[in-house]
Amino acid sequence: MFSQMTRRLMMTKDSQATTNETPGRSSGGNASSRVYMDFWFLKLDPSFSLLQTNEKVVARQEFLTTFDQFPHRLPISVYGLDGLNSESDLLIWRISPDLEDFHTMAVRLRRSGFGRYLIPTSSYTGSVPSADYPFEPRDKGSKESAPIGNKRFLLIAPVSTEQAELLRGATADGDDGQLHLMDCRGLDKPAFIAAYETDDALGFGRLLNQRIPNVNVPTTACVRTDAADLIESAG
Repeated sequence: MFSQMTRRLMMTKDSQATTNETPGRSSGGNASSRVYMDFWFLKLDPSFSLLQTNEKVVARQEFLTTFDQFPHRLPISVYGLDGLNSESDLLIWRISPDLEDFHTMAVRLRRSGFGRYLIPTSSYTGSVPSADYPFEPRDKGSKESAPIGNKRFLLIAPVSTEQAELLRGATADGDDGQLHLMDCRGLDKPAFIAAYETDDALGFGRLLNQRIPNVNVPTTACVRTDAADLIESAG
């Protein structure tokens, strides 16, 4: 357990969520059976490429310094979509016990250097069972496994309530992938989001064919990457 002093050092005055370091607690301190999950898609403004080299370096560093304030507090994974999707270049996937966390993180990133050139293209927000996503705050820079982002690929698709029930608890034959079903009802437009983590990019397709054959589910493919590597290579 963190000491009171350590906890205070990690909190910031405009982030409600950082006052509750352990997912599963609401802002009121009551235990909850659900935590929030969010998929945030972004595209790089082409005008970033027009900056001078030194301006790009400063902008990237400012963004990464801000980004590094968050992963040890709540699970965050970053994915690249460049070459796979014409509408978005990167995805930030997050989990938090407090919905305000996503807003606070987004505001800080969008105000910091490189973030000023990131255009949000879409997002999905919902909830998942807290028992399935255990997470404790950890030391900054820790490489411990998180409950998300442990495979090479992430395949994301909006699905109906009926389709979510058919997919629940399933994995593709011959694949050790992990299916995440995010309940968006009351928070976002889709009923559910099915997100499949896998090292086999075709695994999710097999799973869909097994459970909901003859149904075309629009899917977005993402490649797991290191945030610093992705930002340093962008633009």
